[in-house]
Amino acid sequence: MRDVSAFGLKVLSTKGCGVHDTGCEAASLKNDCNLPMHKMLNTDLSRILKSPEMQRSFQEPRKKIHHRLLQKNPLKNLRIMLKLNPYSKTMHWNIIPHQAKNHKVQVDKAALEAKSDEKGVPGKKPVVA
Repeated sequence: MRDVSAFGLKVLSTKGCGVHDTGCEAASLKNDCNLPMHKMLNTDLSRILKSPEMQRSFQEPRKKIHHRLLQKNPLKNLRIMLKLNPYSKTMHWNIIPHQAKNHKVQVDKAALEAKSDEKGVPGKKPVVA
């Protein structure tokens, strides 16, 4: 073993051991056995990113802010429903006359029951309020 004075570490000599690589040559006794190497030689990342060469390749910052719009309920909002389902307009206009007719029938029926309760028609129990 030899002593590396800069770091105070002991490193295996290359003569006696072929298990580890030296950094320049791969190990002779092992396949694909290499010591870890740095991916970047210069790791001053902030200086690299601020360099003019890198700044030219970057995109301009996007300054437009996109606000999320409130999604409206199509069952309550007719305009939104028409945007999603144009046939709903036709369906809506076909249903309105039936609803008006049914409403009129229900109102007439309720009025008839109210009259019959006032008269006290035999066979019906009086409504207790």
